[in-house]
Amino acid sequence: MPDETNGRKSVPDIPINDLGTSDEDAAKELASFRSEELEKEARSYQHRRRESIRDTLHKGAKFLIWIAIVILATMVLFWAYHLLAPEHLHFLTTDQYNELKSVLFSAALSAFVSGYAKQML
Repeated sequence: MPDETNGRKSVPDIPINDLGTSDEDAAKELASFRSEELEKEARSYQHRRRESIRDTLHKGAKFLIWIAIVILATMVLFWAYHLLAPEHLHFLTTDQYNELKSVLFSAALSAFVSGYAKQML
């Protein structure tokens, strides 16, 4: 029970061990520095961060590739429709159709040439 002096209560002393620091804690910290455990842990966390960033970029690239595939497939469908449908059902002008055809065939030619180049190199 605290002593009362002049109507005030005195604050009891707090033992050092109750503060959460002790010689044991200091010894554990020193041992971890000496064993390079902290360095290994830091490298592990750094690796996880890098892999997380790579995973995010990979998912973004896959998403963009799927968008490109959908757009390309749509263009092929429009081109094929204009080849097969009667002229009165066409919805693209001649200029639009020619532009679509040039984009499709330039992409196909580019893919063929780059694939051939990769195979030969």
